[in-house]
Amino acid sequence: MSPTQQRGPYFGALKIGDPNDPDTQVPTPCMSAWQLTTSSDDPKHARVREILHQSTPQGTWEATKKNNLILSEIFQQKNVNDITGSNLFPIIGMNVFARIFGGTKNNKWEKSLAALLEEYSSIGALCAVGVSTSGWKRVGEVVHLVGQRIDETQVGKQIRTLAEEGTPKINGDKFINMLAFGFLFAGQGGTSNLASSTLTKIRSDPVKYTAMWLDNPRNFLIEQSRVDPPVTSYTSLVPEDTVTKIMGKEMKIKKGTTRQMVSCSKI
Repeated sequence: MSPTQQRGPYFGALKIGDPNDPDTQVPTPCMSAWQLTTSSDDPKHARVREILHQSTPQGTWEATKKNNLILSEIFQQKNVNDITGSNLFPIIGMNVFARIFGGTKNNKWEKSLAALLEEYSSIGALCAVGVSTSGWKRVGEVVHLVGQRIDETQVGKQIRTLAEEGTPKINGDKFINMLAFGFLFAGQGGTSNLASSTLTKIRSDPVKYTAMWLDNPRNFLIEQSRVDPPVTSYTSLVPEDTVTKIMGKEMKIKKGTTRQMVSCSKI
C-alpha cells in the first residue's frame, strides 16, 4: 500500500482511454484516468492530495452529522418496507454530497441534483466497469453537470482556487471533473452499495439483525463491508520483476505488468 505505488490506466484488465481509440474498453468519460489515479510519482499527484486534505470541511462534517438526513418525498409516499436498494442511491448521494461539500441549498432536497445522481446510478457505473459503454457521452455530460454544482459550493470554490493558484498549478476544470467523477462513482456508488447490501442483510432476518444494528450500527457496517465489500478490487502495476507460481507453474512477471488485487470475501 505504498503511497508511490503506480496504477496504470486500467479497470481490471480493461484499458481506459480515448473513446475513439480501438484499444479502449472503458472511455475516459466513464472512468477517470487522470492524475490522482495514474501518476503517483508526478508532483501533481501529491498536490491533489494536499488540496483535498486542506479543503475537507471538518467543521461542517461535525455539524451535519448531527442533523437529520436530507430525504426525498419518496419516504412520505412509500412504506419504509417498500424502499428498495435503487431508491437509496440518490438519497445516499445527496447526503454524501452535503457532507463533502458543506451542505445542499438550504440543507434541503435538490430535485435537479437528485435527478443527475439517479441517472448516474443507472448508467454511469455500468459504463465505468465496461459493461455498457454506448452511453459514454451522456455519462460525461452528467459528470460535467455535477461538477458545475460542486463548483457552486464553498469547498468546490476553494479547491479550484488552490489548484489554479498553487505550485505546481493544476487545471481547475480537470480537477473539478475528476472530483465529480470520484464523488459519483465512489462516494455515491460505493456508499450506496454498502447501504443496499446492509439493508438486504437486515431484511433477511429482521428480528436478529435489527437488534444487532441498533446495538452498534458502526460495527454492523464494518462487518457487512467485510462480508460484502463495496469495493471488490483495485488495479496496480507490479513494482519490480517478480517470479511467482500460479497453479503450480513458475511464471516470470515483468515490472510494470498490470495486476488486479481482489478484496472480495463474500460468504
